[in-house]
Amino acid sequence: MIIKEGYFADDGTEIDQTTVPIPTLCLSCLKNNDSTEEVPCMITRMDQMKDVKKGE
Repeated sequence: MIIKEGYFADDGTEIDQTTVPIPTLCLSCLKNNDSTEEVPCMITRMDQMKDVKKGE
């Protein structure tokens, strides 16, 4: 069994993390460049991708 690493949508498709937009609020966050917060931040950003792309 091969285990893939990375981020995946609920349907199992792999998400390229370079395509996940970073909301303006994240840029000013103190945790933005904290490597220990990378996974929770990316999961939150992926969850909000549709809203960010709409400009909300």
